[in-house]
Amino acid sequence: MNINIEEKLLKLVLADMAEIFNANQGDYVSTLDFLSEGVLSPAAGIARLKSKGAVIETITKTAIDGSGHTRNRVAHYKIVGWV
Repeated sequence: MNINIEEKLLKLVLADMAEIFNANQGDYVSTLDFLSEGVLSPAAGIARLKSKGAVIETITKTAIDGSGHTRNRVAHYKIVGWV
């Protein structure tokens, strides 16, 4: 049996992202939020979710990071449905 480790890791990352979206239903989730929850590449995960049929609304706005620094144009995502 040939096990693709990369595919298994991808499924775990997408499951983590889906769990974060479910915990924040109806709200935007920022790139900083994903990073603080251990998602190493939020943009790539969003792209993969979109390729799986997720309809995700993306906006950019200023956010404060965990260190208290202001970050401009931080992406914020919200799942609005599935195709």
